[in-house]
Amino acid sequence: MRRIGIDVGGTNTDAVLLENGRIVHAIKTPTTPDVTGGIVTALDLLGRHPEVGRATIDGVVIGTTHFVNAVVQRRGLARVAAIRIGLPTGASLPPFCDWPPDLAALVEGAVFMLEGGHDYDGRPIMPFDETGMREAARQIRDKGLRASPRNAPMRRSRCRIISGASASWSARTPRSSTPRCLIWRTLRSPGFATRSRRAISPHRST
Repeated sequence: MRRIGIDVGGTNTDAVLLENGRIVHAIKTPTTPDVTGGIVTALDLLGRHPEVGRATIDGVVIGTTHFVNAVVQRRGLARVAAIRIGLPTGASLPPFCDWPPDLAALVEGAVFMLEGGHDYDGRPIMPFDETGMREAARQIRDKGLRASPRNAPMRRSRCRIISGASASWSARTPRSSTPRCLIWRTLRSPGFATRSRRAISPHRST
């Protein structure tokens, strides 16, 4: 078993090549403000060692405290828009309702709760509110929000409405600033509220 392990610390980013539990090679490079840059540099430096390319790498494991630090320190967090499709169900538990107030104030960019979705047995709850989704996409665009988590009893095509809205302002907005959709049905968790929290967990701003 050959794996690459990367640890992103506050000062340095370490990368090691492990083979059957043995450290074959290790490097250290300064951690960058955007985190990703330091990881890429570490992989590049590690990849120069001849042992790395000798055989297939079975996995890469990355560990970092940056996300936890951002939440604890309430620093470097990006606002997100939360779209929940499923009304009238879930109306009593809106997104961010169980967050610490100070954290919610930093992360909550917009909340939209729309009719639609399916029950646990696949039966439609209500017809999908496409007009409401288009209005939500317009407001997300106007607010300049980049991340848009949403629940997904509906098809992934609903994300295309948000993507389509982004096209109307892409000429004046950098591509990196257009919204990204995260569908929280894909997050494995036992409960409704827990999946909702995981979907709208704070995104680090870059």
